[in-house]
Amino acid sequence: MRWLNRARNAFVDLLSRGDAHDSDPAAFVELETAMLSDGPMIVTALRRAGVVATSREVFDPATGVSRAKIVVRRSDAPVALRVMKGLR
Repeated sequence: MRWLNRARNAFVDLLSRGDAHDSDPAAFVELETAMLSDGPMIVTALRRAGVVATSREVFDPATGVSRAKIVVRRSDAPVALRVMKGLR
């Protein structure tokens, strides 16, 4: 039975190697998907807080609804999350 545990642990180690995410602080990450009409207001609030943010329109063919995907730089994400919490 010990060989089974060792084999399982070796397999988990094999799968978990490497960097789990891109650590580039200038890379853009998705912050939130909001209603299309709210996108510009959210981006404005983020920019006033000093966050580099942009909004991209995305279409969901399953629901037939366009939404605004809010993206920020990875380094600005903690500040952006605090700003988003204040908007709710």
